[in-house]
Amino acid sequence: PNKRVDLLIRAFNRLKLPLIVVGDGVEKQYLNELAGPTVQILGFQSKHKIESLMSRCRAFVYAGIEDFGIAPVEAMACGCVPIGMDIWRVGEILHEMPEEYRLVVPHTTFIGAAEEEFSVISIEGLRDVLLNIRERSVKDPVWLQSAQEAAKEISQKYTEEAFVDRLVGVIEEVKAVGDKIAVESF
Repeated sequence: PNKRVDLLIRAFNRLKLPLIVVGDGVEKQYLNELAGPTVQILGFQSKHKIESLMSRCRAFVYAGIEDFGIAPVEAMACGCVPIGMDIWRVGEILHEMPEEYRLVVPHTTFIGAAEEEFSVISIEGLRDVLLNIRERSVKDPVWLQSAQEAAKEISQKYTEEAFVDRLVGVIEEVKAVGDKIAVESF
């Protein structure tokens, strides 16, 4: 539910644009019922199949409201240009894209009945961003290729190996000061 795929399906239905949704979950039946003729719900796919699908997409649209959604980074590693809202950690990742390739969709923030704050992607804003990427990639195929390369490069900062390298650097920095480091064992 936090990925808000339902909103994307509704938006792509209205825009009559193709959308491929991969994955299984508690909302699968509901999402299948929402899907119009331009939306494909593929269900569970192997990692290899997902990477193949993503490598052929122009962009990866993320409407999630999670603190850190790994899906946009995985899509970027396959060369998908990320599109999403400028909120939470996903917004920070989008801002790592060079400005000429940054595709941020406006959102509206609401306060719920229990005083919780939640944000919803703007369908009109999404339409504008999708039309923009379509026009730019048709007029200048090099733009899309460059945006895809930038996405791949940025995704490398989020690999497991990059995380371990940063962690080792921090531990070495602390060790150099002479402090002991306790590591909890599992």
